[in-house]
Amino acid sequence: MASGCPNLQTVIANEFPTLLDDCIMVVAEKCPKVHTVSLLGCPLLTDECFKRLAQNKNLQVLKIDGNHRVSDNSLKQLGRMCPDLRHVYVADCQRLTDATLKALSSCKNLTVLNLADCVRISDAGVRHLMDGPAAAKLRELNLTNCVRVGDMAMVNVHKRCHNLTYLNVNFCEHISEAGIELLGQIHSLVALDVSGCNCGDQNLTDGAIKNLAFCCRMLTVLNLAGCKHVTDLSIQYLSGVCHYLTQLDISGCIHISDKALKYLRKGCKKLRCLNMLYCKKITK
Repeated sequence: MASGCPNLQTVIANEFPTLLDDCIMVVAEKCPKVHTVSLLGCPLLTDECFKRLAQNKNLQVLKIDGNHRVSDNSLKQLGRMCPDLRHVYVADCQRLTDATLKALSSCKNLTVLNLADCVRISDAGVRHLMDGPAAAKLRELNLTNCVRVGDMAMVNVHKRCHNLTYLNVNFCEHISEAGIELLGQIHSLVALDVSGCNCGDQNLTDGAIKNLAFCCRMLTVLNLAGCKHVTDLSIQYLSGVCHYLTQLDISGCIHISDKALKYLRKGCKKLRCLNMLYCKKITK
């Protein structure tokens, strides 16, 4: 296929558990115009094939997940060799560390970065990323279950990511309420997921939600699932100023009651999806 399609630009080989390096290396060699590569669910691929892909300077989009063989070495090569890299999805690649973020920090056109379940990523890595030109255009950042990420990461994100529209810090348990409040200073945010952020001993409260609501008035998607100390007051704040909300998840917010629904009905006319599982004070 590679030999007969020299003008190939997009390669999607998802859910191919037996795919080996040799196949991808041939594509990289024979198809120099490839700019998008998606290899989700291909756990046998190693650094060798990704280093070869990195020699294709046209590469813009790379998606891999659940790969425990790929390491920082691959991302270092990609960051150095692919100046037009824009979309990097490396979820659940657990060998990746802060060195990966340092390597990607030089990608001045990076707009989407998904590091979900990359559990070795820490505040230091996020700082490296923010210190480079990559921060300027970054629009989507997913740090789901990056358990070593805390408030210092939020400090750097809010200082440098002025075009960020989507942020997911689901189950980043080291982010405190102060860290969440900092996110309110990212006025470009339209989608935010802080579900499972118990904020250590402090827990996320109405005060942080008030700050988010009044500063991020363009929010369309907000996930507060599992934020057990959030009350009807938070929903009153959101309903009062976040009139563009279309999706809201308050599942597990056990202090929210029927009163919150009245606020939403009055203030969030565009709301289309409301999840409220395990909200014991909301009657049937």
